[in-house]
Amino acid sequence: MEIEEEGDEIYKFCVQNCIFKNVFDKFDYPELLGVFFSVDNTTYNIYSADDILFTRGGNNKTIAKGNKTCDFICKKV
Repeated sequence: MEIEEEGDEIYKFCVQNCIFKNVFDKFDYPELLGVFFSVDNTTYNIYSADDILFTRGGNNKTIAKGNKTCDFICKKV
């Protein structure tokens, strides 16, 4: 994990290796990755929804979608 930006209004980090992709690829269940991405989006945006907005910074910002990293951006609202 690498912290790209940290401040009072934003916390942005990226992950270079996805354990979920590695495991699901190993057992040939890549279709389950979408479930985990949905859980990320739902969980991050329900937890402290009045205070923090979670995004990935756009489409395909995950290793599973071909990006080199998985991006996590948490902005204060």
